[in-house]
Amino acid sequence: MSARLAKFRKPPPRRFSREWYVEGLRTAIWVAIITTLIWVYADIHFTKEEELQVTLLIQARPAEKMIVLSPSNIAVRLKVKGRKYVIDQFGGTQLSYDPAEELRPGLHRDVNTIDIVRRLLDVSRAGLEVISAHPNKLDIHLDRLERVPGVPVMLDYPLAKVSGVKLSPERVDLLVPASRAGQIVKEGLRILARVTPTGNLPVGEPVTRQVLLVAPGPGCRLEPEAVTATFTVSEQVGKKEFVVPVRTTTPWAWGADDTWSKYKLEAKPGETWTRTIVVSGSPIELEKLRTRAQEIRAYIVLKESDLKPVGSWLPGTVSVQFPADLKVGLAEPVPPVNYRMVKRAETVAAPS
Repeated sequence: MSARLAKFRKPPPRRFSREWYVEGLRTAIWVAIITTLIWVYADIHFTKEEELQVTLLIQARPAEKMIVLSPSNIAVRLKVKGRKYVIDQFGGTQLSYDPAEELRPGLHRDVNTIDIVRRLLDVSRAGLEVISAHPNKLDIHLDRLERVPGVPVMLDYPLAKVSGVKLSPERVDLLVPASRAGQIVKEGLRILARVTPTGNLPVGEPVTRQVLLVAPGPGCRLEPEAVTATFTVSEQVGKKEFVVPVRTTTPWAWGADDTWSKYKLEAKPGETWTRTIVVSGSPIELEKLRTRAQEIRAYIVLKESDLKPVGSWLPGTVSVQFPADLKVGLAEPVPPVNYRMVKRAETVAAPS
């Protein structure tokens, strides 16, 4: 019987012939297809546990009636279980949570982070099981916004004396958190339209520009947020240079987790953490600032996105704050500080 089968069996193609190459290609294609199917099957049917970082954005709706007074942008480290592909795609996601859908106005302490995340639609659609969260508890302060119509606006230009001021509109609506209304809404309240200097304005000539309004307290909103101001500068201001240290502000979560044990802040080689700033103001105000120069605060804001590996240096915008009672301001932009967050090398314990 075996002799008869051997008689009809097709001999293998001659090596390096066209048929030999075609047969090899056919085999490779089938191997690739089967391998792909195995990996797809494994991704669908096999799950894993892994830690990932997301940003929880806490915003109340409708925005003109409700507000969150507690920190609203929180970095959360989750331990989840699910499909590998989904977990890999989910890292770094921004998740939105509206506390007004389930909480009454007021301060809610120790709200369970896992309960919040598990109820979010993005998490349930992804099919992820949330095992743990850090921070595991959150304080959420939800408040109603009260509308105070027709609050008068006043021009504030701390770097010069002005005349002939005309504002459009002259009154705006103030939205103020109900719990703070008694402290903010008082007789004589004025909303400041503060002119930000962009160089010396001409003396004696009318100037028209859009001016942003200054909210009178935390959590307050203004409608509209800017007015059109026309005014004339009647007296020019002086300038003075100050050398100030540049500090950093960090996300709230970095002080509670192990971010600083895993990362360190580096400045670009040749960079310094000081800046020479040019300040404008009247001679009297500049002299006052000279005696209180240690109260000048210059800083850059570090963000969660800074923790992602980068091949270049990040330009940090330098913000400057002066003593609130002095009428001074920056006369020129401050050069950025180039920096990056670098992962620390892992230390290995010496064998005992």
